[in-house]
Amino acid sequence: DGTVRTASERENPDLFWAVRGGGPGLFGVVTRFRLRCYPRPKAMRSHTYIFPFTSAPDVAKAMEEIGPKLPLNVELIGVITAAPPGLEKDCSAPGCYQVLVLQSVAFVDTEQQALAGMAPLADHPITKLALVANKNAPETFENLYYGNEVPFPQRRYCVDNIYADGLAKPIEVIMRHMPHSPSRVTAPVLLYKGRPDMPDGATATKGNFYVSCYAQWDDPAADKANKDWLIALYEELQPLGTGSYINELNQEG
Repeated sequence: DGTVRTASERENPDLFWAVRGGGPGLFGVVTRFRLRCYPRPKAMRSHTYIFPFTSAPDVAKAMEEIGPKLPLNVELIGVITAAPPGLEKDCSAPGCYQVLVLQSVAFVDTEQQALAGMAPLADHPITKLALVANKNAPETFENLYYGNEVPFPQRRYCVDNIYADGLAKPIEVIMRHMPHSPSRVTAPVLLYKGRPDMPDGATATKGNFYVSCYAQWDDPAADKANKDWLIALYEELQPLGTGSYINELNQEG
């Protein structure tokens, strides 16, 4: 109604909860906020493994086994992306020249903590199938942001997602659709999230995994083909999900 209100745990707590979880169609305008800060991790490290696209079902199964063993300060994420130069031949799916990059990142204060936290991945047999392994790499937030821009540069794109308790059935659908993607830089993402207790979180997420796909392309003439492909993919994935994340939902589709 145009009135300036303060929203906090004590004052207008319903608005405070809602604005922190706000997505499309936010109901108000934030004019000022206080940000709670935390100490920057002093020794961030990562393990990165690159697998053939055709190994995705095995990697997905490994993620189901590894994820629950990780501490909350270690992220586990898999991205299907265009194969780096020289690795195209390692994908045997017709029309598909992609790889699956599996990475753990530890946000901790010592190298010892990082290695201990990432051990469930480093010690898993799945790593023996990797084409490339880069272990215990020092990380900075700047490097992580830059690394995120490599598979997700600024292009035309459409995205959709599901939460899922397991990856076996979703990865089957993704494997079947990816070789027919109109764009070879389209990138599905598999993120282990588990079900951590978040008493302060303005959210109600479901499912152990976040399964999204970023259809990406450059030519406006390819808009319809890429959108139609993504919609067809998620028509099969949606029944396998426990919910969706509204900020990356294909609202048009």
